[in-house]
Amino acid sequence: MARHPYETTPSTASSETVTRNQGATTGADASSGAAMSAKRGASTESRKPREVTKGPKPQPKEAQLGRLAPALLRRTAAAEFLSVSPGTFDLMVREGAMPRPRIFASLKLWSVRDLDRAVDALPFDGDDEAETTTWDDV
Repeated sequence: MARHPYETTPSTASSETVTRNQGATTGADASSGAAMSAKRGASTESRKPREVTKGPKPQPKEAQLGRLAPALLRRTAAAEFLSVSPGTFDLMVREGAMPRPRIFASLKLWSVRDLDRAVDALPFDGDDEAETTTWDDV
């Protein structure tokens, strides 16, 4: 008949005891438990606390170069840059509110600087012709 692993017989109760809650062994099993821990590399004496560093990790130069902002944008990226849909962007270009694209190797590209200038030239909310015209202008 097989015994339960935590079950002890009266003859071995004094030489070896097993603590269920802690999973530790004493007596004859203590040396074999230490040997098992050494095999797994789980010795608590060899573990060192991890060093905690503050601030962001330094990035290699290659990763830093990948963060450069593009100078020219395609149509969908230019629309995204302005937070509008591509269709609205096309309408803004047709109406002259946004610049026409530059052509490079049959690609239509918009300059980020030109887009910034066009955004700066857009009227503010509440700026209409009726408010800027006074009776003296009539």
